[in-house]
Amino acid sequence: MIVRTLLFISCLFSTCFAQYNKQIENLRVQSTRAASDSEKIMVLGKLADYFYIYKYDRQGDSVLNEQLRLAEELNSKNLLLATYFGDAITNIGTWTNTESFNRTIQFVQKGIDYANSANEPDFVVIGYSRLANIYRKKGETEKSFQTIIRALPVLPEVKSDSVKAIVYAELGETYQSKGEAVPAFTNFNTAYDIAVRIKNVALQTVLYHNFSNLYKYLGDFSAAKQQLLQSLSFNKTNKYSLGVVKDYIDLARLTDDTAYAKNALRIADSLQLHKYVLLAKLVMFTTYMTQKNNSDFCKQYLQQESDVKNFFSVSDSKYQWMLGQVFLYSNQPDSAIYHFDLAEEDFYKNFDLKTNWIFFQEKGDAYARKNDLSNAIVYYQKALVISREMNDAGSITGLTEKISDLYERKGDTDDALFYARESKKFNQLVQKQKNEKNIALLGVERERKRHEAVLEEEQEKFKQKRNLQLMAITIVITLVFALMLVVGMFSVSKVTIKMLGYFAFISLFEFIVLLIDTFLLSFTHGEPLKLWVIKIFLIATLVPCQHFLEHGLIKFLESRKLLEVRTKFSLHNMSLKKWWFRTKKPADEQVSDIEEGTAVL
Repeated sequence: MIVRTLLFISCLFSTCFAQYNKQIENLRVQSTRAASDSEKIMVLGKLADYFYIYKYDRQGDSVLNEQLRLAEELNSKNLLLATYFGDAITNIGTWTNTESFNRTIQFVQKGIDYANSANEPDFVVIGYSRLANIYRKKGETEKSFQTIIRALPVLPEVKSDSVKAIVYAELGETYQSKGEAVPAFTNFNTAYDIAVRIKNVALQTVLYHNFSNLYKYLGDFSAAKQQLLQSLSFNKTNKYSLGVVKDYIDLARLTDDTAYAKNALRIADSLQLHKYVLLAKLVMFTTYMTQKNNSDFCKQYLQQESDVKNFFSVSDSKYQWMLGQVFLYSNQPDSAIYHFDLAEEDFYKNFDLKTNWIFFQEKGDAYARKNDLSNAIVYYQKALVISREMNDAGSITGLTEKISDLYERKGDTDDALFYARESKKFNQLVQKQKNEKNIALLGVERERKRHEAVLEEEQEKFKQKRNLQLMAITIVITLVFALMLVVGMFSVSKVTIKMLGYFAFISLFEFIVLLIDTFLLSFTHGEPLKLWVIKIFLIATLVPCQHFLEHGLIKFLESRKLLEVRTKFSLHNMSLKKWWFRTKKPADEQVSDIEEGTAVL
């Protein structure tokens, strides 16, 4: 069995490295043939990104340093910022050794220092956000929190709203890692509101996934899935393909449904998104490994998918661990232990606590399935030490329960009773934490409803303000046309009439376009091509109407008919006054005569 496995590994390495080297060579050629130094720096950034995707961190660091040296020689601030804050280092994640973490932290800190010296607050806070993210991935939650807090005093100087949203999102994730759900949700909301206001689809997608992860952390998997489905619908509506790929990948992770991963793979492959092609395949491989329990099927899958093999082949220890997992889930503990033994020394020396914690548990599981109780206890206890160091009550409960059961099977009742008591004690703490999470979930729901109420109130105020402004515009346009009719009753120059007519009809038809725009943006989802075509049609329809009506009204005003009407009305009004005066005057005179006669008497 072991000989067959070694042959399989040698075949695997020869195939995957051939394709991997081809990609590397293509990028190297592009950098050599670059037309300018700035173009070469951009190509080197892609090369570093490729190395980090496949976890070749040393090679990625080397390319970044080459990129940085070239940017420093050119003494270009923009190129230096592009190098320090490129996307390559964001690929650092799980299965990263301690040395790589530390090198990345130093590189990001250099970027922050440079951004400070160049007086670029936007890049300073991006640097703090990335540094906090790295500490969080490394499992150093308190360092992560202290780092992201340092970004907050700089925020008032930041010009980009999207950068502010990134900082609030990272602050929310840091609060979540500390177990503080409500402040995490509040910061996610703040970031989401900014993303909506600036209409940043990519940021809104990130926040949907943050909400999903928070609900998953709180144990509400239904709400977590609903957030991802909302994100999927939102991204399909906005035709944001990268967001759709991310949605399908996280849905596959959440549900263990490979159909989602296949959809992600299909779209990512069509768009040549190499990183997400790899992620989709890794999710599928992990699901096959844990669900199918078939080592032959998993090895066949690796043989077919060279990029997945390449990812695991980054180091021998990493590859041996993966093979050990395949055999473990296939219930072949002897083969699993063989490969775990080959990986153990490197993992223990070079990887972080969390990775070692997983490794020790899996090796303990392999020994337990082999019925090697003593060795199973040894590795479970190693994992237990790390669980206590991480203060993870849930894993402590599970591990002490397993150790207690193994001691009982060995007949060691004293140790079995000791670990059973430990398990019971921490189980009570776990139940307390579950209750706290339920309370936190209620707090999150209250915060969500409060936030929705605030948004509804703001939306209502906006609608009222909008309606008032539309009413004011309607009144102004009506008054302008009324003024034209009044002016037409007087003797004014034709130029004045034409200017008033032009202004009145421009105002009227622009008002009509304004009313239509709201519907158009909703109908086209802001797509420029659709808006352009529809507006051409509208203008082609409205402009002739405007010219026809404007010409007709100005012609009517220039005809002086209103002036004639006013003149006739004035003459008629004067005749009425004369008639009234003639009718009323004799009576006045008669009264006057009587009064005079009376006075004589």
